[in-house]
Amino acid sequence: MLREGFEPDRYTFIGLLGACTHAGLVNEGRNYFYSMERVYGIVPQISHYGSMIDLLSRGGHLKEAFRLVRSMPVEPNVIIFGTLLGACRMHNDLELARAVCEHLLKSVPLDPGNFSLLSNIYARAGCWIDVANMRSQMKIKGGQ
Repeated sequence: MLREGFEPDRYTFIGLLGACTHAGLVNEGRNYFYSMERVYGIVPQISHYGSMIDLLSRGGHLKEAFRLVRSMPVEPNVIIFGTLLGACRMHNDLELARAVCEHLLKSVPLDPGNFSLLSNIYARAGCWIDVANMRSQMKIKGGQ
């Protein structure tokens, strides 16, 4: 693409990051993400951060993904937290799920899907008191 004289834009990078995610190319995706601004002057938007968090999470780099969430210059949304919680469930990372939950409860409006996902993570780990607490919080906050 570059040899043909085409400069990548923000949509190009969404495609590249998505392709890297589905091919399991974590290092390549990292390189593309960090070159966006440094090389091409394209400031990553929330969709780029979401793609990068998905890439890192699927690749098992959950702590790095969470660090990226915490360092984002924009407020993480429900989708970003849901992606990270889904990865915590897939990789059985209860400790990180708890940390994500703290941020989720502080910064994002109620999302029953994320509460349910976190409750399922606790259930899978046998943390029944936490399951009951999550379900009561869901009821208090208006979830199902």
